[in-house]
Amino acid sequence: MALARKAARSEKAGEDAQAYIFYSEAAALQPRNRRYRSKMTVLQTRAAKQSKPQPRPIPGQISQDVPPVELSVEDAFDSLTEREMSQARELKGLPQLQGKPGKQDFDLNLEARGLFDKVAERFGLQTVFDGDYPKDAVKLPFRWMVWTTGRR
Repeated sequence: MALARKAARSEKAGEDAQAYIFYSEAAALQPRNRRYRSKMTVLQTRAAKQSKPQPRPIPGQISQDVPPVELSVEDAFDSLTEREMSQARELKGLPQLQGKPGKQDFDLNLEARGLFDKVAERFGLQTVFDGDYPKDAVKLPFRWMVWTTGRR
């Protein structure tokens, strides 16, 4: 296999990290080949010593590779919380549903989604379900009589 030959050449040249990568690719293509897996195991520690550790960026730290961006004093010391607070709308009362007034009599035998749909429809409301809410379920009997005034 070509990957195994490349891995052997890399290992012979002292490039253990590259050889490890080639052997791992070869082992992924031929998972039953014990030779590739054993070579990977042997090379793993040496490859880790050869590879350069990549430091994790610290939030707020400017990378050496990226040219600095000019910031105004306001931008540098601005607080996201203060900005959000100044742009926030004043809270209003809780939203309330307004259903059609009158007597509603229910005698249904549907799955949960169907029950919600039918009851909401009778009150002039629309339903929206979360994507995780089950579509098909056991049918449930629902018998109820409700009087509404249509007020909040």
